[in-house]
Amino acid sequence: MQALILRTMAESGESIVRFRPRLTQDNLRVPLQTSIARGGFSRPRAHHGHGQRPRDAGVQFDLLGRRVAYWIYTYHPAEC
Repeated sequence: MQALILRTMAESGESIVRFRPRLTQDNLRVPLQTSIARGGFSRPRAHHGHGQRPRDAGVQFDLLGRRVAYWIYTYHPAEC
């Protein structure tokens, strides 16, 4: 998995690894899934809705500058 992440970073400049906890009724040996996405899935800088902080490169920050959310596409925008 580390090799895939590094290869993705070398090709597209970034990679996104998403950890997805799974339910116990899913009957998985390890109740965790990961998915790796290449660069370009993060949404660009924008304001999102009334009263929410702006986000920069898909990362939303609170008033203290802490990361509170990641905004990513469900598909790669260049592949539409």
